[in-house]
Amino acid sequence: MVLRKVALAVVLVLVASGAQASSNGTSHASGKHLSAHDQPVGPGVDRGDRHLNGEWAWLLLQAILDSERSWRQKVEFAYALSPISPEATEEIEAYEAWMQEFLIPGGCPDCTWILPSCYGKMRIPALIQEFGRHTRYAWIAPNIIWSEELPLVATEMADGGFVFELQDGSREYRRIERVPVDSPDAVLKFGKARRFRHPGGRATTLNELFNITNPYPDPPPKPEAVSNAISEGIFCSQSPAEDVYDNPAYFEGAWVGPKGVRGKRDCGAFIFSKADGSEIVMHSCLKR
Repeated sequence: MVLRKVALAVVLVLVASGAQASSNGTSHASGKHLSAHDQPVGPGVDRGDRHLNGEWAWLLLQAILDSERSWRQKVEFAYALSPISPEATEEIEAYEAWMQEFLIPGGCPDCTWILPSCYGKMRIPALIQEFGRHTRYAWIAPNIIWSEELPLVATEMADGGFVFELQDGSREYRRIERVPVDSPDAVLKFGKARRFRHPGGRATTLNELFNITNPYPDPPPKPEAVSNAISEGIFCSQSPAEDVYDNPAYFEGAWVGPKGVRGKRDCGAFIFSKADGSEIVMHSCLKR
């Protein structure tokens, strides 16, 4: 969308420049007086400039639109985010109040529905604009929304969603909805599947991957920050694949934050184990 606007602006500038050149040539041909600054430097220069501007405008527009088209072909699925109702938010708050008072004997004032370790740093540009750079967020898999305790939330977030922890400590919840990749409401866009490369050796199931990357009781064999992000992502969000992306080739899925993906252009990823047990693949969240 931004590229199209830029392309259109440049084309309009070039067309306007060509129109000005045409206007200057017409004045010269009709015998009207032109200043020394406006005098054409040779026969037909105004027509050549106008033609050149038109060609540049067309070539630039095609290059930008081809670039955008190429990027769009890399997107496999996309989601829109919508706020849940105030009543659903109140249901979560009431449930957390119960957890903090009764879940553990003696109380648990720090207990929250989504564990603090499940949050990651915000790296999604569209959401940074809305919530701020210092926001933390976490994926809420549908299978952790217990319908008995949270019936309204389970209904509104049937396909899962995200929670955003703002700088002032408050939280906002968003449900996801699958939309076309070129929809103006598509906030989260995910690329084509590629093999998920990770430290610690080969794994073909999420359970194997968790055991490899889990830093307890022994330190992982590779950089700890990456392994922690992977194991925490699986611990916090492991769920049946159809809860995230309905692809019969996938068995289980989980959300892994940017640290676990290690891609400068990625804002996290959904990872999936294959139903045939062959490998684990990832669909990166694209920052663009």
